[in-house]
Parts: sequence; structure tokens; C-alpha cells
Amino acid sequence: MVVCMDHVTSLGACPETAPPLYMCLKCKEVLEKNQSNVELQDVLKPMTNIATSCENKNCRSTEKNAIATCFSLECCVYNNNKPVRYCSQCNTIRHSSRRGTADHKVHMAITSVWDQPPQITSFLIECIVSLLSEAQPIADKVKTKESERLNRNPLLEEMDQGCTSSVEDGRVLSRYGVWLVVGLCTPNLDTPVPLLGRILGALCHWFTVTQYMPDDQHGVTIERLKSEHLQGWLQEVCKTHFDVFVDCLLPHPPEYCRVGGHWETLSPRSEHVVEGFRRLFCLVPYEVVTISVWETVMPHWLEAIHREVTEDHLQAMKIPLSKLLDNDMSPLGFDSEQMFRFLAVRFENTSAKVQEQNLEWLQMLSLTNISVPIYMLMSMFENGVWSFLDPEKSKAQRKTSAASDKDDGSQTEEQPELEPVSGSGNESSPGFSDEEKDGKAKDRAETSGQSDPELVLTCYVLMLDIAYKQMEVQNVTKHQPITSGISTTMWQLLNKMLRTPYLISHECKAECTMCFLINTFFQLCTEIVTYLCPKLPVVNSRVADIFKSMDAGADKSKSDTQSTAAETSKTSAASAKTASPTAATAAAASSPAASKVDSSSALPLVMTATVATVGDMDLVANMPHEQVVEAIATATTCTEDESASATAEVAKASVVGADDQPIDTTQPLEEEEDVWVTSQGNFKFKLEDLPAQLQVVYALLERLSRICDGDEVYHICLCLKYLVLHGEAFTQTAHQHRGILLWCQENITIHTMWALISGEWSHVSEVCVSLLMHFVALPDGPDVFWKLCENQFNHTDWKVRFQAVEKVVVLGRFLHTSAMRGCRKLAGALAHAFCYLVASLDDLNVAVAQRATLGLTSLPDSGLKALCSCLEQQFDWVILDRPMIIQTFHQLSSCLPDRRILTWEFFYNRFEGLYLESQVTLENRGDLYQKPRDLRNVIINSENLHRKYSRAQEALNLVQSSSAKTLCSSLGPKCPYKRTMSAPANMLNKLEKPVKCVDGLIPSLRGHMMP
Repeated sequence: MVVCMDHVTSLGACPETAPPLYMCLKCKEVLEKNQSNVELQDVLKPMTNIATSCENKNCRSTEKNAIATCFSLECCVYNNNKPVRYCSQCNTIRHSSRRGTADHKVHMAITSVWDQPPQITSFLIECIVSLLSEAQPIADKVKTKESERLNRNPLLEEMDQGCTSSVEDGRVLSRYGVWLVVGLCTPNLDTPVPLLGRILGALCHWFTVTQYMPDDQHGVTIERLKSEHLQGWLQEVCKTHFDVFVDCLLPHPPEYCRVGGHWETLSPRSEHVVEGFRRLFCLVPYEVVTISVWETVMPHWLEAIHREVTEDHLQAMKIPLSKLLDNDMSPLGFDSEQMFRFLAVRFENTSAKVQEQNLEWLQMLSLTNISVPIYMLMSMFENGVWSFLDPEKSKAQRKTSAASDKDDGSQTEEQPELEPVSGSGNESSPGFSDEEKDGKAKDRAETSGQSDPELVLTCYVLMLDIAYKQMEVQNVTKHQPITSGISTTMWQLLNKMLRTPYLISHECKAECTMCFLINTFFQLCTEIVTYLCPKLPVVNSRVADIFKSMDAGADKSKSDTQSTAAETSKTSAASAKTASPTAATAAAASSPAASKVDSSSALPLVMTATVATVGDMDLVANMPHEQVVEAIATATTCTEDESASATAEVAKASVVGADDQPIDTTQPLEEEEDVWVTSQGNFKFKLEDLPAQLQVVYALLERLSRICDGDEVYHICLCLKYLVLHGEAFTQTAHQHRGILLWCQENITIHTMWALISGEWSHVSEVCVSLLMHFVALPDGPDVFWKLCENQFNHTDWKVRFQAVEKVVVLGRFLHTSAMRGCRKLAGALAHAFCYLVASLDDLNVAVAQRATLGLTSLPDSGLKALCSCLEQQFDWVILDRPMIIQTFHQLSSCLPDRRILTWEFFYNRFEGLYLESQVTLENRGDLYQKPRDLRNVIINSENLHRKYSRAQEALNLVQSSSAKTLCSSLGPKCPYKRTMSAPANMLNKLEKPVKCVDGLIPSLRGHMMP
């Protein structure tokens, strides 16, 4: 086929056809016969079908896939004047320079986009981007929020139906873009980063548009393209160009990655972040978001969501966030530890700014009800607090672990120190609106104005807030025992926080940021402790029963020890009778019991020998888990000839530590805080070895004695109340850790609670009174409280006595009868304090006496009833205190005539007790010939009457006991600041002598009463 381009010749030959004129070979011959100078050009025939295999009839290649198309006539004549397709071998043979056919017009397939000239490469990239963008309908491109709110009308529905075919055509057309990407755009080391980033941006947009496809042929085809072709291509790009791949998934990618979708519209920053996160979510099911990609991308996304997303848009992101971060059903395919590893890393040996940013992300996730495993969360927080406690040690440990990894042969590089993530992208880029440009500068100003202690305290506050919210989100069981798993983990975290040097109380004129943070910290501590501890407090009567059994066991072990010592002394004495004088001397020196015997009576010939006595060993009974400091007397042996001039003495005690190794007491101890001195012995233990709840209680008590801020004191007291009263921190561990209990009782607990009770802070006093009652009910509590009241009320300074009166009055205001029910020692201690309060009415100082009068008048009926109940119990139990208690009631009724102090019920119960005591005495003598009866002549059969009868028996037995504390021994001596005595002088003179029962009868009270 030929074509004639001359219009004159064309019109002359064929006037009906417009030039140019196409002619076959026969018409060409006819035209050349008529006109010899006609210029004709050869034209190839169109290709009806594009062959995939080689069209050379003489092809001998084994790989016959066609790769080139020749349009030269020399080659086309062999294919009926049609463009011919050659394989690689035939193309090389036909178009070689040896044959002179190298100038043929050959069209070959593009092997790679990156091998083309720059201009061609740019054209091809834009072509691919345009094809991929065809998947998004035009209606979606121009759709806005306002158009979505418009009500649909029939015209719009018809327009949507007309656009359905164009949507399907666009999706079909976009498949060619995918094929071009997979076939021509395989990246290599020399691939330009901007061009590859633009293709990745277009692919991310294409994944987002084709996220939801109909279940038809087109949808199945597109999904097959994703899984079979694009998935492998993206994974390869992730391996070879990791940084470019990550940049395309960031919330604020580089300019060359911003292709399609929201990047082509002018919208607020918040919408950009929401749509960008949707792109990331659409790539997750295809296994292209690996662990390394996840850990790199997520910090940037969380920072962008926290800084830029509004509350309305945050609720829209709640669903994809919840799906991605779900512990069980996450499409990522990671376990919980891998999923939240990017958060855990930022708590290990990092600065306060990094941790604060990390905690802000966790707080945002908690607000959207996304759960993080609670034990993993506590582990993160412990690592963060540990880096604050000892940053140098934590860095050293990190370097040591890195060095050990190198020694093991691992190729792990030392990671640089983490820095806070920059949440905002390039604000000058054209893809953003001007709504939120000042947010970043404002946040930087707030952060730069904080010091290191403020940053650390801010982190602590955020940690506690997140922990409390996560417990609510995960439905952690409320009011569980304080020794449970989650509770123990929480106590360990709180203990480390309380040990930090940043929780320093300071005095400032106005409330500063530090004060606010410290108060918020302890307020959140109170919320967490209230959530975890049991709901109901322990009853003091139950505490008394628990420690009564413990004291009984201690007495039993003490009696066993004494019996063993007695048997040892008897054995040594018996052996001394038959042994030589030397052996007798050794036995006398080795036995503490025998050492108390005069040496002259045992050895009359020895005149100058002296044997020093060894006191009782400093031991505490029933302490299985604590090291007790023991004193051991060593034996000294001398010959018979040297005994006349020998001097035997115990040079020093031998202190034994762990593993029974002797300790040199002449040298100072390395850790003096390991020895805890109490009135019942010296205990050796480390504070770190105690249970976590005891460590928290000790830290709170220690801090409580050093602060003066009212709000902080109140929250700490509430924490102690729930830990000690509700959680029974001291009660449950008293058997195993008795040393810390006794030390706290003698040094911190009762003294601190007593100091905090005042009329100024009534809300604090209400909590302190309940704590004080519990501490007094614990072992050694009554004795400490007894001595404290004696020192306060017998002090020479009237101001101290004035404060003591106020404290007892405040104690009576919040006291209830149920607090001391069933706890005799607590009732006795309160009766002692109340007697001092009533006795203060006669104080020489007018202010103290007037304060006592006003305080007694202001007592509520419940408090006055509780205090009178304590005096009544003391009256029933301690016979020696009855005259003084009667005097106290008389003085109280005179001071408060409007109150019903002395009632008929009071006298009836007291006379009933005296009547039962007389029957007990007669029964002991054998003169009671009938069953015991009460005042109404009713035989004691009921449980109540039987209990009263047992109390009468115990009261009579208590008279002969020297261990019972009495009010008369404490309030009896006359003080210089008293105007009168709480009891008559003649009664006190008689009370100085021991009261004895004559013939088993009760001593008469007639001589002890006032005339």
C-alpha cells in the first residue's frame, strides 16, 4: 500500500476522495504509467492482532516471546507489509550493523522506567499516577461536607446512576497503572527518591479508594492485583528503600509523596491526619506494615493525633485505632508485646521530655477506651521511674548490655538516645490551612518553661492517671486484697515514685506548679488506693483477736526458752558437783544462770577471781524472717594452779549476722539502717526486703512527718487509711515482719497521728482519729499512747498541755463506740487520755482549764458516750482504778450538768459487776452453794450474763498481776500545775500499797471513796 501526498495528483486520479490518496499496488502501477514523476510513499498495513510470539518464519530461538516490532519495509515485506514482531534473538540478527539494517525503525518494550531518559521517565511516572487516580470517582473528588448534608433529590439520584458506568471504567483503567508499576517500576539502588515516593503516594491513594469493592468480577480482579502483584512489590520496596516507604506513611510526608485524595483539597490539619491514618489502615491487611515500619511510624502518628486532631475527629478515629491496637483481633498479626514495643522503648533510659510525650499518647489512647495490657503498662512505668531514680546507673546498665551483645557476636548497633517526636510537618507547605499554626509554638513555650523536677512530677501524675483509667477500661476487679497480683505491682510502682528525690516539699508564698503537681500526685494515689483496697475497714476487735493469738504464741515460746535455760543451768550445776574446779569455773562462766551465784561460795580458795554477769540476750520471739542481733557469752578456762590469780570476765558480746557469721562491733556497720532498734529488741532487715505494701506505708508515714500542706496531708492520710484499715497492711504481715511494725509504732505512727490531730484541719483529723485508733489497737500501741499522753499532759509548758487538751477533744468528736468494742487495751488507753482531759479542768493555767471546759462542752453526744464507755470498761476490768473513775464521772457530771452522765443504767451495770465479783470470790472459797445469779436473781444461762461473769473472774485475777497499767499510777502523783487532785489524798496514800485479797474477799472500796 502506498500513499500520494500531492493533492493535484490525488484529485486528478480520484476526484471523489479527499487527499491524501491511499492506493493498492495495482492502482499504483496504473498511476505510474500515466504520470511518471509522481512521488509515492510506502505505507504499512495496520496490525489487526499484536502477536506475543516471534513472527519470523525462520526463527530458531528457544525463547520465542516477542519483544520488538519492526516498522521498516525491508522487514515488513516478509510479513505481508505489516509490522513484524521479533524475539530477542531474531531482533539481534535482523538489525545488526553487519547487515546494514541498524537504522530500521524498531519499537521495543520498555524494560524499566529508571533506564529511560529523564524526560521520558517523568512522563511515564505522571502517566502511572494519572491511571491510578482514575479509580477515584469525580463525584468523590469534589464532594464536600456541605454537599453531604444536602437532601438527595431525584435529579441527583439520576446523576449518580449515570456515573456508575464511569466509576467502573475508571477502576478498570486503574488496573493498567498497577500493571505498569509492577512491570516497569521495580526499584534499584539508583532509583530517584522523589519519583519513587510519588509512585508510592499514588499507590497508597489507590489502596484507600479501592478499600471497599463490590463482590463482582471487577472487585475480585482488583483484590487479586493487590494480593498477587502489589503485595510483593511493596515488600521489596520496603526492603530496598525503607526510608522512602516510611516517609509515605507518615502523617506529614514530604511534598513529593502528597498525591491524590485530601492532599488535593484545602482542608484543616485535623482532616489531613484523619485521612492519612485511613491510608495506613488500608495497607495493614496486606502484610506490608512490618514491625520495623510499625515502630517507626506510630510515634509520629500518635503525636500528630494528640496535637492536631480535634475531639470530634478523634471520635471518628476511635474505630480504626481500636481495631489496630486490639490485643486479640488486631489485623497487624503482632502480639501485645510487639504491638506496644514502640511505647516501651521510650521508657527505657530516656529523658523526662520523651517520657512525658509518651505518656500523653497513652493518656489519649486511654480516653478513647483503648486498652493496653495492665502488667505491660506497669512494667513500662517502672522502667521510666527507675531511669529517674538513678539515671547514671541505668545508662551504665544499658552500655553493659550493649557490650554483652557485642561479645556474643550479635551485630546490633548502639542505638542513639531517643528524642521527642516532632508532631508538626512543614507548616509552609501548600497542603495545609491556617487554622492551627500557633499550636506548636505554644506547646514549645509551655515545655521550655518547665524545670526537670516539674517534668518528672508531670510524668508521675500522667502515669497514675493512665493507670487508673486503664483499670477502669479493662474492668480490673475493684476492692481486691492488697496482696493480689495487680495490687502488688501497683504498690511497687508507688514505692519507687515515693523514693524519688523530686517529691520534695517546699514552702512558697503562693501556690506554684510544684505544689499543684504534688497535690495532684497524691490525689491520684488516693484514687488508685481506693480502687484497689477492700471496701470495708477492719474492726479493731478483730485486730485485737489476731494479735492476742500472736502474743499467746510469743508467751509460749518465751516460756519454752526459759524452761530450756533452766534445764541447762541444772545440768551445768550437777556436772559441777563431780567435776574439777577448772570445769566448774568453765561451767559457771558459760551459763548465765550460774554466773549470778557468788564465786566465793563456789570456790573458797579463789580470792581475786571475778566473773562478770551477762544480761538477758536481746532476743525477740517468733521472728522467722528477720535477723536478730544475738549476744553470746564465751567460756573462759583456766588451770587449777592459775585459778588463784585468774580473773574471768566477758569482754564483749558477739554479734552474729546472716549465715551465723560474727560481726566486728568495733567497726562501724556498713549499713546502719539495716539495724532497727526497738524496746523489744534489735531487728536486722532491709527495707527493700519487706512486702511492697509495707514499703509504701513506711514511705507515706515518713513523708507525713515532714510536710505541712493541708491538702497533701489529707490525701496521704486517706492513702494510709485504705492501706492500713481497709487493706490491713500491718495486720496481715505482723507475724512475718514484726520488727518494722514495732519500730513504726514506737517512732512514727502514733506520734505522727497525734501531731496531726487539731481543730484547724477537721477533715484531716477525722481520718487521723480512725488511724490512731487502729495504731493503738496494734501491738505496743497502748503503751506508746499511754506514755505520749503522760508526757503531753504532765509537761511543764502550758502550751503543750493546751494542745494536748485540744487533741483529746478533737479525738472525742470523731470517736464512736464501735471503734473500741471488743478491744480492751484500746479502751484503757482512751480512758487514760479522757481522765487527763477531765483532770485538766483543775489546771493552774486559766487557758488550759478554760480550753478543757469548752472542749468538754462541745463534745457531741456520740463522742461523749464513747469516752464514758471507755471509762466504764476500765472500771469493770481494773479494780484499782475504780475510785479514780468514780471521781472522774463525778467531776464530769458537775462540769456538764445538762448531759446524762450518771444514769440508772450506769449504776445498775456497775453494781451488777460488783455482785458477780462477790459471787466469784465466794465460789473460789467454796462458800457458794448455788449457781451464780445476777441482781434480778436470774441464773446465769445466757451468753451475755456468762460473758459478764467471765469478766468479773478476769478482773479479780488482774488485781494480782503487775503488768496491768492503772490510771491511779499515772494520774496519782501530784503535779505542780494542778490546783487539786483527781482523787483524794487519803485514797492515794492507800493506793501506794498493794491491794491484797484477804481470805479471797474483795477489798472494801469504802476507804477509797471521798468522804
